[in-house]
Amino acid sequence: MFNQTTADTSSFAHFTQAVQELNFAAYRATGLPSLGVVKELIYGQRRANVIPIGVLHYQYNLLDTLATYDGRLSPQDRRAVLYDVPGRTQSPYLSRTTLVPSVLAIEVPVGTSTFSLPNSLQFDNTGNVVTRIDIDFGDGLVTRPLGGTFTASLPTTGVRYIHFVTYLSDGSQTSSYSAVLVTDATAAGGVVLNGQTPGKNPTGVPMSSVTTIDTRPCFDAVALNNVLPFRDYLGVTRAGKGDVSYYYSDCAKQTDVVKPVILLDGIDFIKPGTGLDTRDGRGVYSQLGYNNNGERNLGLDLRQAGFDILVLNFPGVGGADFIERNAFVLVALIQKTNRTLRATALATGKPLEKLVVIGPSMSGLVSRYALTYMEKQYNGASNPATYRQPDWDHNTRLWVSFDSPQLGANIPLGAQRYIRFYSQVLEVASATANLEQFPSHCT
Repeated sequence: MFNQTTADTSSFAHFTQAVQELNFAAYRATGLPSLGVVKELIYGQRRANVIPIGVLHYQYNLLDTLATYDGRLSPQDRRAVLYDVPGRTQSPYLSRTTLVPSVLAIEVPVGTSTFSLPNSLQFDNTGNVVTRIDIDFGDGLVTRPLGGTFTASLPTTGVRYIHFVTYLSDGSQTSSYSAVLVTDATAAGGVVLNGQTPGKNPTGVPMSSVTTIDTRPCFDAVALNNVLPFRDYLGVTRAGKGDVSYYYSDCAKQTDVVKPVILLDGIDFIKPGTGLDTRDGRGVYSQLGYNNNGERNLGLDLRQAGFDILVLNFPGVGGADFIERNAFVLVALIQKTNRTLRATALATGKPLEKLVVIGPSMSGLVSRYALTYMEKQYNGASNPATYRQPDWDHNTRLWVSFDSPQLGANIPLGAQRYIRFYSQVLEVASATANLEQFPSHCT
C-alpha cells in the first residue's frame, strides 16, 4: 500500500521486498523479473562504482474484504478456502497501483557519487509510463536523466531522506522519499582518509614514530595480475581477483618489500545492496586492534619490529568465492613477492628472506591450499614447467591459520531452519539472501 495517501519512504530493503512480494503474489508471470535477477542488475551497477536508482510502477490486485459478505466469494468445506461465485456482477478484487522510486543501496559514501536511473531497473506494467523524475539530494529538486547517469553530493553523514517527484504520461505526479545511510568509509579503514587518495603514504613519516593508529598503507589496492584461472564446480572457468595493500615498516624509506608478512582477508560476503564485499585492505588492517578498546594494533607492532604487512583482499564477490580460485590469487602474490626477495638477495648478497603467511577464517583454507598446490608443483617431476622452478618454491618459513575449519564446518541445524523459515515461510527477502550464502550441503 506504498504511497497511497501519503508521501511514503522507501529504501533498498523495502524496494527488494516489494519486488519479492509482487512476484510471490502473482497468479501468472507478470513480466517483473525475479528478486535474484533484480539484485544482479543492482550489483552490476555497484561493481561499476555507480549507485543505481530503481523505479517500481506496478498495478496489482488485492482481495476486497467485503467480498465474502456480499456474495462475490464463497467460503466452502470449512477449510477457509474461498471460491469464486458464478454469475457475480462485480470483481472480488480491488485494483491498486504502487509507485516506488528508491536509491538501491543501504549505504553510500559521504561526498560526491555517481548515480544512475538505468532502464533495466525501471519496472512498469501500467502503460502510464514515467516521463520525468526530479530528485532532491539536498540541492533542490533537479530533473535527472532517465536511462542515464549523473553526480550528486551528500556532504554529511547519517541517515538522509532523498526526495523524489515522479511525473507520469497522464500528467499526474507523485511525491515520495528514499532513505539511505551516508557513511564515511575512512572511519572504518576505507579507501580515502583525510582527503588523501590511494597511493604512497602522503605523510612520509616513518611508522615507528607514529603514536596513533593510522590505517593508510604505503601503497593501496594494487591489483594482482597473471592469476591462474580455475574451473569451478559449476563449470565456470575464470581467474580470481585480488588487490594488495602494502604496509611497509617505513613508508618514507622503502620502495619495496623487505621482510614480508602476508595477511589474507577471511570470508567476506557481499554487502547487501552493493554487490561488493564488506572490507578492503584497510578494513582488514584496522581489525588488528587489541588491548581493551583496540588502541594497540598488531600490524603496527610488527611494522615497528621491521616487518612489512601485505594485506591481500579479494574484492567484489571474491570474498566468498571458491577456495581454489582465491588460492590461485595468493599463489600469484607469493610468486610476485618472492621475485622481489630473490632480486634483493642477489643484489645485496644477503640471505634470501622468507615469507610468513597468515590466514584467518576461510583464508586459512585458502592459504593451506595455495601452499600445498605450490609444493606439489615444485616437487612434481612429471611437470618440467614447474619442477624445481624458483617461481613454484613458496619460500615460506611460517604458516599461521586460526579460526579456520580445517576439519570441515558445521552450521547448526537450528540456525539453518531459522533462516529458512523467515526466507520461505515469511518471505523476508533479506533472509533469502542469507540462505543463498549457505553451502548447498548445509541446507
